[in-house]
Amino acid sequence: WKREKMKKSLLLSAIIFSQTLVFATENHEHSKEAKNLGEAISEGKISGGLALYGQNKDFKVQNDANQDFAYGNAHITLGYETNPLYGFSLGSEFKGNVKLGEKNRGDYVYGAPFQNEVLLSQGFINYGITDILNLRVGRQEADKEWLSDNQEAAILDVSAIKDTLISVGYSRKKAETGIDLSEHFYKPTEKGIYFFEAENSSLENVTLKPYVYTAPEATTFYGLKGNFEVENFDLVLHYAISNVDSDYRNEDGNIVKDNSIFHTEANLEIIENLNTNIGYIKTDKKGGADLMTAYGDNISPLEEGNYVYDIDARTYYAGVSYTIADIELGALYGSTKYSEDAKKEKEFNLTAAHNFTEELSASLVWANINSDENEEYSNYNKYLASVEYKF
Repeated sequence: WKREKMKKSLLLSAIIFSQTLVFATENHEHSKEAKNLGEAISEGKISGGLALYGQNKDFKVQNDANQDFAYGNAHITLGYETNPLYGFSLGSEFKGNVKLGEKNRGDYVYGAPFQNEVLLSQGFINYGITDILNLRVGRQEADKEWLSDNQEAAILDVSAIKDTLISVGYSRKKAETGIDLSEHFYKPTEKGIYFFEAENSSLENVTLKPYVYTAPEATTFYGLKGNFEVENFDLVLHYAISNVDSDYRNEDGNIVKDNSIFHTEANLEIIENLNTNIGYIKTDKKGGADLMTAYGDNISPLEEGNYVYDIDARTYYAGVSYTIADIELGALYGSTKYSEDAKKEKEFNLTAAHNFTEELSASLVWANINSDENEEYSNYNKYLASVEYKF
């Protein structure tokens, strides 16, 4: 019965998807504001996608706590946003997942994890004035320094000042949801997090971004990120430091000490389509940087990076990417030393991606992890494959 139900759910998703494609061809990007409510709805924009995804993880040594696992997932995304009316628009997005199979019972639910079959990933009201400001309230995708994935938030971006983008907001909950996993929205900290960022690019070839984030009764952290670009060279310097509330305890009930993190990365385009990068990440000797990443991060480039934000972690990494015949190839190696015992985790990633059209793409990822945490079972290989259509 469960298998039949799954097949029916997948069939229904496919039908909805096909009907959406037909309707989507009749809708275009918002070119101008609507004159009335009817136009706002009829001229709204539909977006979405359909994807197939598979993941397999093989441990070198298995035991009761560490078993090989694998699963397949069919993913559908359907979104709609009204055309702006007097600057206001409404938007929503649903994401659905159907298990295609799993190696062991529970791999799909706990290995990914997939905590839901259907999720309202976005649901917001937006108000914007071109080149001046944009305010979005509700569930939304976020791409801030320490806010990523989907957030239940209010975010105001102000671009009225030349060469400057000021962002301020508050997030109550977050969720990571996509073709490879789908979480419920949850509270990383009990009272949410407030933030302020000011990005300025008035200096030639230089972008500076000071910021402050504060999660009441948890932590407050400050940072400065600088980016220097000239011709084929790009250099990033980033430092952040935090003050953790003395009464704050993590999920295990342990005291968390003040955090800090330093990151630098250099990128060089050697020749056309051939790029290389090298970087270094260092966390605080007493507190690491885990608490800073509670609502998201965009520093670690590694597929796994299990210990990058741990206490006293020092990560060196280097990579190269090359594009040939519309196929993007990448290789990345990272080594992380962490803890007082100077344990080490080494990781190697290989990636390949191809865009058949602007809408249709496929990708493959292999990650090899070797760690000193426990030589009996912490070494493993991870394989990922996906095909995705977006509109």
